[in-house]
Amino acid sequence: FFLLAVLPFGDSTFSTAVNDALTKTGGDALLNVSVSSSLYGLIPIYNVLSFTCTTVKGIAIKFND
Repeated sequence: FFLLAVLPFGDSTFSTAVNDALTKTGGDALLNVSVSSSLYGLIPIYNVLSFTCTTVKGIAIKFND
């Protein structure tokens, strides 16, 4: 998130998105990964609040012992 286009807060990095995806699926790694990043503005004229969305798609795999 960006407040007034100057004050960033939150984390939209690739590593955070991958870790969230692996946590939700219970996997250990991702195969055939694709990443996209989008920037959205709540009030684009004044840029009061905007946020970046990082989307990770792939096949989650679990390693056997």
